[in-house]
Amino acid sequence: MRRAGSLRARSSGFTFAELTLAMMILGIVVVVAAQLLAAVAGQQRSVDRRGLALLEAANLMEQIAAIPFDRLDPAGVESLELSAETQRCLPESRLAIHVTPKDDGDLQVKEVIVEIGWRNSGRPARPLRLAAWRSLPAEDS
Repeated sequence: MRRAGSLRARSSGFTFAELTLAMMILGIVVVVAAQLLAAVAGQQRSVDRRGLALLEAANLMEQIAAIPFDRLDPAGVESLELSAETQRCLPESRLAIHVTPKDDGDLQVKEVIVEIGWRNSGRPARPLRLAAWRSLPAEDS
């Protein structure tokens, strides 16, 4: 009977191979979870930067809307620049404002495009573009 009792005592625990396999599986799960969290954090940073660029473009467009129509040209918008906060949060940020007169018959129209670019993780991010049309108010007869 001693043999049966001692045999039972040896088989009641985990073997070294089982423990090693469990540790390997746990290690793989931890590595995959860490990579997933890093990817999610990177995507969140990218979304936050795009949201900041959109707010900045909208603010610039409001400043452009305050410029009188006759002074709305490339020289009239060259003094506009990105805010210090945007420059700090968007790596290698750049601003381009395009003002293009368009011929629309009797109506004087200008197309205004605000474009903000930056880099994400060392690569250029897709620039954000916001466009608007300004027209000279029609004179009353």
